[in-house]
Amino acid sequence: MAKDKMQTFKYICITIILLVAILALLVGCNIEKQIKVEYIIDGQTYCEKEYENKIELPDTPKKTGTYFDGWYIDSDCSIKYNGKNLKNQNSAKLYGRFIYNKYVIDYYIFDVLYSTEVLDSIDNLQIAIPLEKDGYQFNGWFLNDILVNSSNIKSYINSFDNYKIYANYNCLHTKLSDEFIVGATCTQDGMWCNKCLTCDKVFELRPAEKLGHTKEKKISYDKQQHWSYCIRCDYKFDIQLHTLSNADNCKYCEYYVVDIPMFGSAITSLAKREDITPFDNIAGAFYGNLEMTAINIGQGDCIFIKFPDGKTMVMDSGSTIQFGGNNYDRLVEILTRYNVQQIDYLFITHSDYDHIRYMENILNDYQIKNVYLPKVADNVTNTYKDVIKAVAKETYINNGTKVKAKVRYNIGDFQIAGNGWRMRCYTYLSKDYPVVTKSSASSPTATGANASHIKNSLSPICLLEYAGRTIVLTGDSNEYNEKYLIQRNVFDGVDADILKVAHHGSKTSTTGEFLASVKCEYAILSYGTNSYGHPTSEVLERLQSFNYINVYHTKEDGNITVNIAGNGNINICTQNETNNNALKIIVLQMLSAENYCLCYGNKRIYYI
Repeated sequence: MAKDKMQTFKYICITIILLVAILALLVGCNIEKQIKVEYIIDGQTYCEKEYENKIELPDTPKKTGTYFDGWYIDSDCSIKYNGKNLKNQNSAKLYGRFIYNKYVIDYYIFDVLYSTEVLDSIDNLQIAIPLEKDGYQFNGWFLNDILVNSSNIKSYINSFDNYKIYANYNCLHTKLSDEFIVGATCTQDGMWCNKCLTCDKVFELRPAEKLGHTKEKKISYDKQQHWSYCIRCDYKFDIQLHTLSNADNCKYCEYYVVDIPMFGSAITSLAKREDITPFDNIAGAFYGNLEMTAINIGQGDCIFIKFPDGKTMVMDSGSTIQFGGNNYDRLVEILTRYNVQQIDYLFITHSDYDHIRYMENILNDYQIKNVYLPKVADNVTNTYKDVIKAVAKETYINNGTKVKAKVRYNIGDFQIAGNGWRMRCYTYLSKDYPVVTKSSASSPTATGANASHIKNSLSPICLLEYAGRTIVLTGDSNEYNEKYLIQRNVFDGVDADILKVAHHGSKTSTTGEFLASVKCEYAILSYGTNSYGHPTSEVLERLQSFNYINVYHTKEDGNITVNIAGNGNINICTQNETNNNALKIIVLQMLSAENYCLCYGNKRIYYI
């Protein structure tokens, strides 16, 4: 009997072991349960899917002239996904790779795809016949700014790949009549002009007064300027700086008494403040466009600015993070588009890798006139050390003569300005400037800040001003220098329009007090795939609480371009929307209430 019981117990144990083994096998076969997978191709999200059980790969994407090689678990596409190597993960990323097996030639006319040619061999390649466009003259096809034809194109195509060729046209200009009709305008320099009906180019400038324009004299305390105003066209022109007499009366508007301004206004020579750098007025009229592009450089910052007088600036240079490889090409693409050979201002906000990775490349490949950089130890990082060496060697050609680039440390308040525009930059005054070395950092004002926070707080906060509009540029500024500058009242009277959010949306930056001080309505966030949690929910909620109309993200929107016209209108255009033929443009019209006169004697406001 005991033997039978022992036998029964043995069978029960074997049954339990088999059940446990079967259960383990079932769990092992269900490795993808409750997993979220992001599918990425060419650095961009292709789709995202959540799975309750087994992973089912999405439909194979199509791309002309290629075949899809499959999905990989690493961004370098070296480890192929085998259906098992996502075990025990709640989320994962899979990277798709295309292999080109044909030559693909895309022809673009006015940045719109005209036709596509797929070739197994380039031996018989013939350039496409261009499309005839009324009012335009065709000048040829261009590949990477190189004029190509059926004879020479083969020397520039040497591997299976996708090539883009762009048509170049010259407008033949359809002129308007000499009469006053829609399309002509009284611009801010007091000139009447005709415009081309086809390309909207301005030509045939003539004095506005000869065409019956009515002028009124006005004064703006806010900009410390006086101007003539055309009632007929609703434009300001003949903009000039105030000249104050001993009685502090404007000689152009004698009945306006101009008080001595607070710090931060245009005329600071009257306000005696220790260690304050005076800011001059914006000289010249508002004419032309100011264009700024926040480049989709990955996890980092890189901004290109083309000022209305033709000068250029590159602010920071991004990193290799997110896209891997050479993100420098993303900056070069923008500089090539604007035909930049010489950069007037190279601006380094601070010495972090994700802001200076390609500074040495820029210094080697372009002529730089002026370099702005933080005052930290030259060897604070190896990358920064290499940048400093390159800066020391930098020269440019001026009237046939080689000239050394001017270098300025970002200490105290300073201004970069040109014809009609200026960029006021605020940072620590000399007596308060932190000391940052390779091994330590200290600050007389940033109590409790660690070395990383101190280094980030060296980023100047800059107000880029043109045509009554203001863009706030911040680098990796944080709560410490924000508080420092607010206490110095440098943002008093500021009513800005667009904010480049500091430190990629880190929660230690962009405080509520700072947002209340600069009063912007639109925001730009520059970041890529990262492990820092940027942008943080705290910052996004702060922007929402301050009623920001729109927030743009380089990771999602690609390059973000801001265009400010001479009349104050702002266009904001995102790259990815453009690529999808659904141009996303926000136009901020200059309100008439913003063109005002202030009489500080009795605090009355005169609206034009």
